[in-house]
Order: sequence, then structure tokens, then C-alpha cells
Amino acid sequence: MNSNINSTMSRDLRELYSTDDSARRVFAWFDERRKDSRAMPVRIAAYRTGLDEREIRRVFKLLDEIGCGRYIKGRGENESRMAWTLSIRSIASAAKGESFSLEEVAVEPEDTLEAEGIIFNPDEPVIHTFKLRSDFEVKISLPSDFTDREADRLGAFLKAIPIS
Repeated sequence: MNSNINSTMSRDLRELYSTDDSARRVFAWFDERRKDSRAMPVRIAAYRTGLDEREIRRVFKLLDEIGCGRYIKGRGENESRMAWTLSIRSIASAAKGESFSLEEVAVEPEDTLEAEGIIFNPDEPVIHTFKLRSDFEVKISLPSDFTDREADRLGAFLKAIPIS
């Protein structure tokens, strides 16, 4: 990879790491992984980082803009996901300032929770964390198959809470 591109990408990743809490959590997970990934579903990244899927999509889109891979919006039964061109472990290392060398993704990466020894159970609720204020987080447990209609209903409920 061109060293100027590498340098620019490393700088952008370090800036993202220093300014974005959600990105830091994603990078921490990347750093813990034993294997790279060619494609990573938003659902799995949300499950592993404890972030909600909206935050994962936002971070993935930023990583797409930096040039780490391509964010692919899900259609029909295909999940939204990130198709990596760079090694997620080298992305994490560059983001933390430990390395300025970004490597392309390995030829035969693993991207399953099963490969990491974690079995995803779609019947179990998923915990989502929302930073309401700098000193206050809201945690909510939702079904893994939470729908847009249910999100609308939950939003209406929150708007109906009396505030005095």
C-alpha cells in the first residue's frame, strides 16, 4: 500500500479513536480478535461491542470513508455489513497509534462468533447502551429481531413519559 495513503489513513484512524467513544469500543474488539474478517455483519459487531446497531452502522460508514473497506447496506434478507479491504487488527493498531502500517485483509479470515467460541442465540435479548448525557447511560434490553414497527412504538412510549 502507498505510504502516503497509509499515513493519511493512520492519521484519520487515530483522530477517530481520540474523538469517538463508539469507535474506540469497536477498535478494542478488533484488537481482541484472533483472526481477521472479510465481511462483518452489523448485528455481530453490535453484539460483541455492546453498542446498538445504529452506532455500529455509523462507525462502519466512517471506516468506509477512511478507506478501510466498504459498508454494504442490507437489502431483503441480506444483512448490513462491512466488507473489509484492510486487516481489522491492523486498523485497531493504527487507530491506537501503535503502528502506522495498514495491512490488507488475510486470504482466509474467520468471521463467525462460533470461531471465537461464542454462540449467538437469536432468542436471547440484546443489551443496547445509549449515552444520554456525558455522565448518564441508558441500557435497554431488546429482542434480537427487534423491528422498525416496535421501534416506533417504543419511541412513542418514550415521548409519552410525563416530564415535570
